[in-house]
Amino acid sequence: GINVYPVDSLAALVKFLVNEKTCTGCMICARQCPAKCISGEKQKVHDIDQEKCTKCSKCFTVCNFDAIYKE
Repeated sequence: GINVYPVDSLAALVKFLVNEKTCTGCMICARQCPAKCISGEKQKVHDIDQEKCTKCSKCFTVCNFDAIYKE
């Protein structure tokens, strides 16, 4: 079949989320996020603002604790 969905629209369906059990609040994802859409205090679970997230996957790449996952 022919792909009727542009690749960009599929990427928009992806969500990057924070695993509350493994997030240590180290802040590396928040510091590295080009969209500045990750909030949270040091040593507390962080949160990703889905409205501002550009799906660049930087947070997923830099997290040392596997606390960022795709859905």
